[in-house]
Amino acid sequence: MNIIEAISERRSNRTFNGLHLDASTLNRIGELCSRLSASPAEGEPGCFVNIERPDIRLLPHFKAEGLLGTYGVIKGACSFIVMAVSPDPAQQILAGYIFERLLLSCTAEGIGTCWLGGTFGKTNFQTEYNLLPGHDSSKQVAIVSPLGHCTPKTRFAERMMRRLVAADTRKP
Repeated sequence: MNIIEAISERRSNRTFNGLHLDASTLNRIGELCSRLSASPAEGEPGCFVNIERPDIRLLPHFKAEGLLGTYGVIKGACSFIVMAVSPDPAQQILAGYIFERLLLSCTAEGIGTCWLGGTFGKTNFQTEYNLLPGHDSSKQVAIVSPLGHCTPKTRFAERMMRRLVAADTRKP
């Protein structure tokens, strides 16, 4: 799947089947997180040169059920990606660019995601991030996404939320 197809296909998924992603998929995602944390990706805009990279980490076996963000409840996710950033506005803009690129890569692999930023409960994710070896204690978790296999049928609450925010009426 190319980037344009991934953009067209990507949607926020809040209901997952509860099955863990296989080890090779987790390894690929973990490597991508490490690569994007360390250096610019091919085709990354030049305006991001000389900006400190955010720290992106995979939490491969982390269950966080319940109300995680403004737009509802995440169910059945077994893995998460967290991105920690400094208060620098330039780094926060870079973080947004990188995280979208990461989620599009997951979409291309058939992995469901849901961008949670700004208004999610950060405490559990920050605690988990702080336990990771080599974490940057000067950075705060700012963006999170569950990863997993989406269920074929969404829950009633998710369908209503999507309708309320007009999530299925994208412009071309």
